[in-house]
Amino acid sequence: MNGSRGWRWMLAAVVLVAFALSGLAAGTVAGTLARGAGAHAPGTVTGGARSSPAATGSEAPTGTPVPAVIPAEGFSFFAVATPSAVQPGDHFTVELTAVDKNKQPLAGLSCVMGPPSHGRPALFQQWPGARVTDAQGHASWSLVAPQVAPGYYVMAITASGQHDSSYLWEPGITIQG
Repeated sequence: MNGSRGWRWMLAAVVLVAFALSGLAAGTVAGTLARGAGAHAPGTVTGGARSSPAATGSEAPTGTPVPAVIPAEGFSFFAVATPSAVQPGDHFTVELTAVDKNKQPLAGLSCVMGPPSHGRPALFQQWPGARVTDAQGHASWSLVAPQVAPGYYVMAITASGQHDSSYLWEPGITIQG
Protein backbone atom coordinates (compact mmCIF):
# COMPACT_ATOMS: atom_id res chain seq x y z
CA MET A 1 0.00 0.00 0.00
CA ASN A 2 2.77 2.44 0.92
CA GLY A 3 4.56 1.68 -2.34
CA SER A 4 1.57 2.61 -4.52
CA ARG A 5 0.94 5.80 -2.52
CA GLY A 6 4.55 6.95 -3.04
CA TRP A 7 4.27 6.24 -6.75
CA ARG A 8 1.16 8.46 -7.02
CA TRP A 9 2.86 11.33 -5.20
CA MET A 10 5.86 11.03 -7.50
CA LEU A 11 3.61 11.09 -10.59
CA ALA A 12 1.78 14.19 -9.29
CA ALA A 13 5.11 15.93 -8.65
CA VAL A 14 6.39 15.13 -12.15
CA VAL A 15 3.17 16.47 -13.72
CA LEU A 16 3.38 19.69 -11.69
CA VAL A 17 7.03 20.20 -12.65
CA ALA A 18 6.12 19.63 -16.32
CA PHE A 19 3.41 22.30 -16.10
CA ALA A 20 5.80 24.74 -14.42
CA LEU A 21 8.47 24.19 -17.08
CA SER A 22 5.98 24.66 -19.93
CA GLY A 23 4.85 27.95 -18.34
CA LEU A 24 8.43 29.15 -18.03
CA ALA A 25 9.12 28.21 -21.65
CA ALA A 26 6.02 30.10 -22.84
CA GLY A 27 7.07 33.18 -20.83
CA THR A 28 10.59 33.05 -22.23
CA VAL A 29 9.33 32.83 -25.81
CA ALA A 30 6.87 35.70 -25.26
CA GLY A 31 9.59 37.86 -23.68
CA THR A 32 11.99 37.14 -26.53
CA LEU A 33 9.36 38.08 -29.09
CA ALA A 34 8.51 41.29 -27.23
CA ARG A 35 12.17 42.31 -26.94
CA GLY A 36 12.68 41.47 -30.60
CA ALA A 37 10.08 44.10 -31.46
CA GLY A 38 12.46 46.75 -30.07
CA ALA A 39 11.75 50.10 -28.50
CA HIS A 40 9.97 51.38 -31.57
CA ALA A 41 7.24 48.79 -31.82
CA PRO A 42 4.62 50.17 -34.20
CA GLY A 43 1.06 50.19 -32.97
CA THR A 44 -2.29 51.73 -33.64
CA VAL A 45 -3.85 54.16 -31.25
CA THR A 46 -7.40 55.24 -31.92
CA GLY A 47 -8.42 58.78 -31.16
CA GLY A 48 -5.02 60.11 -32.12
CA ALA A 49 -3.94 63.55 -33.20
CA ARG A 50 -6.66 63.79 -35.86
CA SER A 51 -9.64 63.37 -33.54
CA SER A 52 -12.62 65.68 -33.54
CA PRO A 53 -11.64 69.31 -32.87
CA ALA A 54 -13.87 69.90 -29.84
CA ALA A 55 -14.47 67.07 -27.46
CA THR A 56 -16.50 66.92 -24.31
CA GLY A 57 -14.42 64.02 -23.16
CA SER A 58 -16.58 61.55 -25.06
CA GLU A 59 -15.57 61.97 -28.70
CA ALA A 60 -15.61 58.89 -30.89
CA PRO A 61 -12.17 57.58 -31.82
CA THR A 62 -11.21 58.15 -35.44
CA GLY A 63 -9.35 54.89 -35.89
CA THR A 64 -6.54 56.78 -37.63
CA PRO A 65 -3.38 54.65 -37.50
CA VAL A 66 -0.67 56.50 -35.59
CA PRO A 67 2.82 55.07 -35.07
CA ALA A 68 3.51 54.64 -31.36
CA VAL A 69 6.72 53.92 -29.46
CA ILE A 70 7.47 52.39 -26.10
CA PRO A 71 10.19 54.73 -24.83
CA ALA A 72 13.21 53.84 -22.75
CA GLU A 73 13.17 54.65 -19.06
CA GLY A 74 13.80 58.26 -18.11
CA PHE A 75 11.25 59.97 -20.38
CA SER A 76 9.00 62.68 -18.98
CA PHE A 77 6.34 65.15 -20.03
CA PHE A 78 4.39 68.09 -18.74
CA ALA A 79 0.92 69.28 -19.63
CA VAL A 80 -1.06 72.44 -19.07
CA ALA A 81 -4.71 73.39 -19.57
CA THR A 82 -5.38 76.74 -21.29
CA PRO A 83 -7.15 78.80 -20.34
CA SER A 84 -6.78 77.76 -16.71
CA ALA A 85 -10.32 78.83 -15.74
CA VAL A 86 -13.48 78.31 -17.81
CA GLN A 87 -17.28 78.29 -17.59
CA PRO A 88 -19.28 75.13 -18.41
CA GLY A 89 -19.57 74.93 -22.21
CA ASP A 90 -16.32 76.84 -22.84
CA HIS A 91 -13.60 75.32 -25.00
CA PHE A 92 -10.17 74.63 -23.52
CA THR A 93 -7.03 72.82 -24.63
CA VAL A 94 -4.66 70.55 -22.77
CA GLU A 95 -1.20 70.79 -24.34
CA LEU A 96 1.47 68.18 -23.61
CA THR A 97 5.21 68.19 -24.33
CA ALA A 98 7.24 64.96 -23.97
CA VAL A 99 11.02 64.55 -23.82
CA ASP A 100 13.35 61.58 -23.62
CA LYS A 101 15.98 61.11 -20.91
CA ASN A 102 18.33 63.42 -22.87
CA LYS A 103 15.65 66.17 -22.90
CA GLN A 104 15.11 65.77 -26.67
CA PRO A 105 11.54 65.81 -28.09
CA LEU A 106 9.92 62.38 -27.81
CA ALA A 107 7.79 61.51 -30.84
CA GLY A 108 5.29 58.64 -30.85
CA LEU A 109 4.52 58.58 -27.10
CA SER A 110 0.96 57.40 -26.49
CA CYS A 111 -0.59 59.45 -23.67
CA VAL A 112 -3.88 58.67 -21.95
CA MET A 113 -6.07 61.14 -20.06
CA GLY A 114 -8.33 59.93 -17.28
CA PRO A 115 -9.70 60.71 -13.84
CA PRO A 116 -7.39 61.42 -10.91
CA SER A 117 -6.71 58.45 -8.69
CA HIS A 118 -6.56 60.21 -5.34
CA GLY A 119 -10.25 60.81 -4.65
CA ARG A 120 -10.79 64.15 -6.37
CA PRO A 121 -13.99 64.49 -8.41
CA ALA A 122 -13.79 63.49 -12.07
CA LEU A 123 -14.18 66.23 -14.68
CA PHE A 124 -15.70 63.96 -17.35
CA GLN A 125 -18.00 60.95 -17.33
CA GLN A 126 -16.34 59.70 -20.52
CA TRP A 127 -12.72 60.62 -21.10
CA PRO A 128 -11.17 61.53 -24.48
CA GLY A 129 -9.08 59.08 -26.46
CA ALA A 130 -5.32 58.63 -26.30
CA ARG A 131 -3.05 61.08 -28.06
CA VAL A 132 0.33 60.35 -29.63
CA THR A 133 3.09 62.96 -29.60
CA ASP A 134 4.28 64.41 -32.91
CA ALA A 135 7.88 64.90 -34.10
CA GLN A 136 8.27 67.89 -31.76
CA GLY A 137 7.04 65.84 -28.77
CA HIS A 138 3.69 67.66 -28.67
CA ALA A 139 0.15 66.32 -28.26
CA SER A 140 -3.08 68.06 -27.37
CA TRP A 141 -6.71 67.56 -26.49
CA SER A 142 -9.36 70.12 -27.54
CA LEU A 143 -12.12 69.85 -24.96
CA VAL A 144 -15.36 71.47 -23.81
CA ALA A 145 -15.93 72.12 -20.12
CA PRO A 146 -18.83 69.95 -18.94
CA GLN A 147 -21.73 70.96 -16.69
CA VAL A 148 -20.15 70.22 -13.32
CA ALA A 149 -20.07 71.96 -9.95
CA PRO A 150 -17.69 74.91 -9.78
CA GLY A 151 -14.25 73.98 -8.49
CA TYR A 152 -10.76 72.86 -9.36
CA TYR A 153 -10.56 69.61 -11.37
CA VAL A 154 -7.49 67.51 -12.08
CA MET A 155 -6.93 65.36 -15.17
CA ALA A 156 -4.46 62.49 -14.84
CA ILE A 157 -2.33 61.99 -17.95
CA THR A 158 -0.20 58.85 -18.05
CA ALA A 159 2.23 57.17 -20.43
CA SER A 160 4.14 53.91 -20.10
CA GLY A 161 7.66 53.02 -21.13
CA GLN A 162 9.97 50.03 -21.16
CA HIS A 163 10.67 47.92 -18.09
CA ASP A 164 7.39 48.90 -16.37
CA SER A 165 8.38 52.56 -16.28
CA SER A 166 5.58 55.11 -16.43
CA TYR A 167 5.01 58.80 -15.97
CA LEU A 168 2.07 60.76 -14.58
CA TRP A 169 1.26 64.45 -14.87
CA GLU A 170 -1.89 66.01 -13.45
CA PRO A 171 -2.83 69.33 -15.03
CA GLY A 172 -5.82 71.07 -13.54
CA ILE A 173 -8.54 73.47 -14.58
CA THR A 174 -10.93 75.66 -12.63
CA ILE A 175 -14.59 75.44 -13.58
CA GLN A 176 -16.29 78.69 -12.63
CA GLY A 177 -19.91 78.96 -11.61
